[in-house]
Amino acid sequence: MTGLTAWAGTFVVASLKPDDVVWISAAAGAVGSVAAQLAKAHGCRVIGSAGSAEKVTCLKDVLGLDAAFNWRDGLDEPPSEFAPEGIDVYFDSVGGDHLKAHLRPFGRVALCGAIAGYDGQPPAAPDNLFNATNKDINLRGFLAGTFADRLPEARKHLAELWRSGDLNLDLAWYEGLESAPQAIVDMLSERTTGKCVVALG
Repeated sequence: MTGLTAWAGTFVVASLKPDDVVWISAAAGAVGSVAAQLAKAHGCRVIGSAGSAEKVTCLKDVLGLDAAFNWRDGLDEPPSEFAPEGIDVYFDSVGGDHLKAHLRPFGRVALCGAIAGYDGQPPAAPDNLFNATNKDINLRGFLAGTFADRLPEARKHLAELWRSGDLNLDLAWYEGLESAPQAIVDMLSERTTGKCVVALG
């Protein structure tokens, strides 16, 4: 499901094209890290954001993104600095203020998740949503299950990238069912990178 979500969000929902400038939020997470690598392999300039200096280093040094920044240091300047002419595609897993993306006219936004509201306190809607009208921006929410019929195509593409070394899968591994609560806490506290896996038995 992680791979299908990233694949469908980038290629189907956001209609990813080579040479697009792409911003991936939560880019060190399970879906975001795969989406970022898919965009890189497709010939895009990819900017990732994450919530710690360690994750930013991982995005640049391990995933090979063109630029990365810590969103806790501010959201206004980095997109303008790293993409001064604007962003073509924003893959959003966070919601809230992140949706004030520095998008070009005819930009595309794939709304994958809303981590900013997972703690029970829904963030205020961004105050610049009229830009979607002014700039002819397409914002589309989606669920991976909507594209279940495309799973064979997605699996084939992902497997090819895995075999070629263009796709790195990072797993935060926990042993035993008793570790599941800690895995959830660590994931929601942004202590992990990649996909959290709890191994049973």
